[in-house]
Amino acid sequence: MFRVVYITAVAKDIKALPLVVQELLHQKYFPELSSNPFAGKPLVGIFKGYYSKAFSFVGTQYRLVYEINKKQITVIIVMIGSRENLYKNLKRRI
Repeated sequence: MFRVVYITAVAKDIKALPLVVQELLHQKYFPELSSNPFAGKPLVGIFKGYYSKAFSFVGTQYRLVYEINKKQITVIIVMIGSRENLYKNLKRRI
């Protein structure tokens, strides 16, 4: 089992999401990443080394972008948000 952690900026990302989506993250998607972090899609180009886990809720597409630290057995979430402008904002964050 991997430990799921997130950087400080992700706390703000989570607070900006609807409450139902926040609950989904904590009850479904974080435990899924903990048990199988390689289930996400590996990103390419300037985002190489990161993974993206896509999910949708009420017609809105969301993405969890994370990296895996095998030595520390940790999944580090670097960004969460709707798909719209996510990768442009991610480029600024990393």
